[in-house]
Amino acid sequence: MNDDRKTVLVVGPDPVSLTGGIASFVGFQLDNSLLSEQFRLICLDISLSPLLRSGKILRFTGSLILISRLLWLLISEGPALVHIHSSSQLSFWEKGLMLLVCNALRKRTVLHMHGAMFDSFYDNSRLKPIIRLILNRADAMIVLTNYWKKFCGTITRTRLEIVPNCPKKDFFGGERSNPDGKSVVFTG
Repeated sequence: MNDDRKTVLVVGPDPVSLTGGIASFVGFQLDNSLLSEQFRLICLDISLSPLLRSGKILRFTGSLILISRLLWLLISEGPALVHIHSSSQLSFWEKGLMLLVCNALRKRTVLHMHGAMFDSFYDNSRLKPIIRLILNRADAMIVLTNYWKKFCGTITRTRLEIVPNCPKKDFFGGERSNPDGKSVVFTG
C-alpha cells in the first residue's frame, strides 16, 4: 500500500518502554491523535540505557548516538517536520543540538517544551544568548500553559502555541459514572 501522507519525525521517549508525562504525550500523539491519521508518524526514541545515562562521558556518548540516529532518519525518511520534545537542563542542550542539526538540513521544526523548571534553568544560566538562539531557530514552539507562553514570549521571537498535556482517549473508560456529568481528574 502506498502511503502518500507527509512524514513527521517525533523526537521523544518511547511510550511503550517508559512512563511519564512526555512518554504519555508521545504515545497519545503516535497512536490516538488526529495527527496520526493525517501524517505518517515515526519516532526517534531518545531513551537511553541506564549505562549511557551514568556519568558525563557515557551520557555524551549516548547523545552522539542519538544525533547519529537523528541524522539517519532525516536522510532516510525525509520528514516534512520534526517535532522535538524537550525540557530543561541536559535535555534542553541535547534537543537544542538536534534542532540545530535539523536546521542545517533545512527541516522544519516544532520544539515542544515540557520543562516545569525551564524558567529557573534559563534565569540561572550564563548561556542565555545560546538558549535564545536555539529557541529562535525553531519554526514554532509548543508550551503547556499561558504562564509558559508569557515566559517564553519574553525570550524568543518564535511562534508559541499552547497544547496542554492530555490523557489517552480511553483514559475515562468511555462512560460516565456520575449522572450530573461532572468529573474531577487528578494528574500528576
